[in-house]
Amino acid sequence: MSTVTDPIADFLARVRNGTRALKPEVLVPYSRIKAEV
Repeated sequence: MSTVTDPIADFLARVRNGTRALKPEVLVPYSRIKAEV
């Protein structure tokens, strides 16, 4: 597993990629900051 240096950018990329792939849901590791976003 690679180290993520920018968790917010990773979160947004996962959401964007999931949307483009027409996924009904996207799983991302939980963090308080991501929950606020």
